[in-house]
Amino acid sequence: MIAVGSRQKENLSFTVYADSQALFVGGAVKSLLALLASYWVFNIEFETSVRLPLTCVSAIMMPSLMTEKAAKYVTVNNVLEALKRH
Repeated sequence: MIAVGSRQKENLSFTVYADSQALFVGGAVKSLLALLASYWVFNIEFETSVRLPLTCVSAIMMPSLMTEKAAKYVTVNNVLEALKRH
């Protein structure tokens, strides 16, 4: 996901890419939803360094899609504890 614009002017535009093709262009929340949905639709695993934060965000935004394994990280506290162990 790439953001273009100025935070001060609140005119950021986010673009979600897959295979060098723009899938979605829009605001932050809708772009984040499109990014997460693309991971689920294309069955892509989150990269290790961002797995816990994206799992937490996914659980908050799309709880019905959480697997049992991922569900154990649904709270911020659980994510922070898991990060300390890794």
